[in-house]
Formats: sequence, structure tokens, C-alpha cells
Amino acid sequence: ASDRLFVKNLPSAVGRDELHAHFSQFGRATDVYVPRLPGGQGHKGIGFVSFAEAESAQAALSYGAHIIQGQAVEVTLAVPRGALPGSGGPGGHYGSTGAPGAMSGGPGGYAVGSDQMGFGQAG
Repeated sequence: ASDRLFVKNLPSAVGRDELHAHFSQFGRATDVYVPRLPGGQGHKGIGFVSFAEAESAQAALSYGAHIIQGQAVEVTLAVPRGALPGSGGPGGHYGSTGAPGAMSGGPGGYAVGSDQMGFGQAG
């Protein structure tokens, strides 16, 4: 099971600290990454949250609607790059892998997708 979440639709005023504070209610968040736009003019509206325990990530997924600064954000599992068909590749490109709801090129070699992609069924 994955211990890393992908969060999208982040409000522009939300930073690393706010994201950490929100997800810490589910367990010990060990890393929070919010990619910045080139030139430092804000962030891309997405983030990644890693937990010490995979159960904490599952608790966050089971929580229901996540509201941060009054805005609903979408939370899915981030899976290692190459774990989804057609995912992977170099660089930080966020693009379609050809699978519905899936994207590739997340930091740390992670691809992102939806629960319909068969997460948790590998080896």
C-alpha cells in the first residue's frame, strides 16, 4: 500500500505548512511537497503528502471531502512511476498516460492516478 498522496485543486494561498497541518490529523506526515511555478510566482495547485504509515494515507483517503481554506481539494494515491501502464519517463512532466484519471511525472518518481487503476494489487 502506498504511503504517499497526490492532492490537486489547492487554493493559491495554501502552502506546505497548511497542507502539512491539514493532513497531520490522519497520522505523521513525513514529507510535504508543493511544486512551485517557474519564477516563484505561486504554486501549480497540486501537492504531495507522504506519511510514516500507509494506514495514515488510507485514513485520509477514507475521510471524505477535504476542505482546505474553504475549497474542496481532490486527494488520490500517488503510486511509483512505472506502476501504471504507460506511466513514467524523465522529468517533471504532468501529462496523461493514456489511462483515465492517470498522470505521470510526479516528484520522487511518482505517478498519480485514481483508485480505479488497481492500486494496492501489485505484488
